[in-house]
Amino acid sequence: MNTRKIGATAVGAATLIVVAFTIYKVMVGKDVGFNEIITIATLVMMFFPMITWGTKADKDGIFEDDELGKKITERSSKISYFLLLFLYLEL
Repeated sequence: MNTRKIGATAVGAATLIVVAFTIYKVMVGKDVGFNEIITIATLVMMFFPMITWGTKADKDGIFEDDELGKKITERSSKISYFLLLFLYLEL
């Protein structure tokens, strides 16, 4: 098992733990604070690139420099832009 898979597993487990703790706090009736939301967002932002991009040293996955990687980056940017635009116009 290479370091990318180990890191993705660790970050994924941490994300599930924080999400479970946040759900528990909601069910008990405690307030969910800004720290929980930021922690979940940060862990998810760390998790997705780990499972998407490969490394040239390990020769696995998709590389950001090849054609498919550039297409994924372009599409992701467009989706993010339109989501942010929609949320901005709705609020």
